[in-house]
Amino acid sequence: MNLDAATVVLRQRTPVEIVDLALLVCRRHWLAIPFLAVAGALPWALLDAWLVSGSAPSVDEDAAWARWFPYMLLVAAQVPVATAPLTAFLGQALFDHRPDAGRALLTAWKRTPVLLVAGVLRGLFALVPPVLLAWPSHLVEALVLEGQGFTAAWRRAGALRGADTGAGPVLMLLGIPVLAGAVVLVVGTLEAVLGLLIHADPWQVEQWTSAADPGASPAVQVAVWAAVAYLGVVRFFAYIDLRTRAEGWAIDLDLRRTAARLDTGSA
Repeated sequence: MNLDAATVVLRQRTPVEIVDLALLVCRRHWLAIPFLAVAGALPWALLDAWLVSGSAPSVDEDAAWARWFPYMLLVAAQVPVATAPLTAFLGQALFDHRPDAGRALLTAWKRTPVLLVAGVLRGLFALVPPVLLAWPSHLVEALVLEGQGFTAAWRRAGALRGADTGAGPVLMLLGIPVLAGAVVLVVGTLEAVLGLLIHADPWQVEQWTSAADPGASPAVQVAVWAAVAYLGVVRFFAYIDLRTRAEGWAIDLDLRRTAARLDTGSA
C-alpha cells in the first residue's frame, strides 16, 4: 500500500469532514457507487419485501407500522453482505484512480461465507437495538479489505475502535436522521407525484401509511438501501480516519514530504 498514491488527502478528520468527504466521493464515482449499492442490496430488498409483506393482501395501519421492527432487523443482519461490494470498491478507489467495479464484486463474493456469519451475529445483536452500540463498526472493512478471518477481524475492529476519539458514536447516531430523512424524502416525493397524477390528497394518513409500509411500498426499500449505501461510504472513511490515527499515516506522509523537500534543497 503506497500512501503517496492515495486519491484523497490522508489526514485526521472531524465527523463533519468525514460526512463531507463521503458526499464528494459519491459524486466522483456517481456511476460505480449506485451500481454496486444496487448489486449488493437488490437480492436482499426482494427477499425482505417477500418476508415482511406476509400473506395479507390489504394494508392495515397497525400492521404496516408493526412491520418496521422485523424489517429493520432483517436490514441490520444484511448490511455486512450488502455493503461488501461497495467497501471493496472504495478500498480500490482510495489508491487507484481507475477502480474496477467488477473486481470489487469478485472480492466481495469471495468473502461471502464469513460475511454471512457476521450478518447473522449482527442480526442477533439487533434483537435488542441498544446492544448494537457494542458492535465493532469496522468489522466489514477488516473482513473485506484486510482479508482476515472472523475472529482476527473482530479483534482488529475492536482495536481500531479503541483508537476512536469520539467520532464513532457521532457517526453512528448520524444513521438515524439519514435513514429517517431518506424515507421521508422518497415517500413524500412519491406521494406528491401520485397526488399530481391521480389528483389524490397527499396528506391523507391512510395513503402515507400505505406508502411507508416496508412490506408493500418499493419506495421504502429504495429509501432505506440508499441510506445504507451512503452510510457505508461514511463508515469506510471513518475506518480510514481511525487507521490514520492509529497507524500514524498522516505523520508518515508528513515525514516523507519533509525528507523530499530537504533532499531537493540539498541538491
